[in-house]
Amino acid sequence: MFTLKIEEPVFQPEAPLYQDLYMLPDGRIDLPKIIPRLGSYAVQKHWDACFAGRGHAPTCVIGATTAAGMMVSEIMRAILLGRDQMVSYPEYLYVDFFDYHYVRGSVVPA
Repeated sequence: MFTLKIEEPVFQPEAPLYQDLYMLPDGRIDLPKIIPRLGSYAVQKHWDACFAGRGHAPTCVIGATTAAGMMVSEIMRAILLGRDQMVSYPEYLYVDFFDYHYVRGSVVPA
C-alpha cells in the first residue's frame, strides 16, 4: 500500500530549536507531537511500537522530495510576499496523500 504524509516545519532564526521541541531525553523524536493524526491505513499496534521506540515510522523517498518541494514553495512565498507570509513555527503544514488531508496547524511548545 502506498501512503504519504508530509509535515514540514520552517523555523525562523528566533524560533526554538527543533531538538528542544520534539526530542525526548533519550534522543528519540517525540512522534505524537509531530504527527497530528493517524491515517485510516495505520495499524495502531505498529504505531504504538513506533511511538514506544520499538519500531520505525513508515517513510519513502517521495515524502522527502515532496517535503523539499513544500520548503521551496515557502521560500518563494518569503521572497515574493515577505518573510511574514511563510508558514513557519509555530505553524506547520501537514499533508496526507492517502486520506486527502491537508492541514495548516499550530503547535504549542511543552
